[in-house]
Amino acid sequence: MTSSRPAPRVAPYSSIAPVYDRLIGDAGLEPIWDGFRRSCRRYGIRFATAADIGCGTGLFLARLAGRGVRLWGVDRSAAMLAVAKARVACREVTFLQQDMTRLSLPQSVDLLTSNFCVLNYLTSKKSFSGTLERFRRDLGFHGHLIFDTILEIQNGQGMPTLRQEVRFRDVIGTWDIRPSQDRGGATVSMNTCLKSARGAWICARERHVQRWWSRLTLEHLLHQAGLHVLGIHRLGDHRLAGAADHWVQVVAQRHDRSL
Repeated sequence: MTSSRPAPRVAPYSSIAPVYDRLIGDAGLEPIWDGFRRSCRRYGIRFATAADIGCGTGLFLARLAGRGVRLWGVDRSAAMLAVAKARVACREVTFLQQDMTRLSLPQSVDLLTSNFCVLNYLTSKKSFSGTLERFRRDLGFHGHLIFDTILEIQNGQGMPTLRQEVRFRDVIGTWDIRPSQDRGGATVSMNTCLKSARGAWICARERHVQRWWSRLTLEHLLHQAGLHVLGIHRLGDHRLAGAADHWVQVVAQRHDRSL
């Protein structure tokens, strides 16, 4: 597995797609799914059509499938979509390879979801605002948007630089997590090697950049895009989020200003 040459750099999630669920997805799904169900009950959300933006390997879509709902899974990563298509192979689900900043669904939907902090990859107010406006456009009348996100840390302590070692029988990696200078986000540099079926190690580098928006900015951009915030809840117990809560689920509804 040793080599004098650095591993090639690839697009985010291109190299880790086959093992994403083991490393990240499986652990994160349960609090997200529990929060989603609680939000649907609390706000009386019902839907016959839905799209999951940044659907990844299809973990969340698999929970929605089989309920008589027309579904779309949208992701920019071909590698992640390949895993999702193998997992959720049913006629009620259609997969689209699109960047969420240029989202264009074939029809409006009752519900949009975005899970695993996908919206934190929108690192400028312009891209965030434009994406939310596209979300609103593709939502039906009074449609709902549910997503989880990491909020800016408010206590001033910030996040330390971390190194995470990944080691399984067929996966070895080193992930360096560095907060931004203003402590409003982080960059994750992933060096990951996967063992192929033939026993050879294939290594690649990925770079993930996230922005953690303040709650005030988040609510302002949602309102500006015509999305009314119904509630912001912390993941785990679904209580209304407080100033110290970092990982939250947001529930919003399309608001038609002319009404």
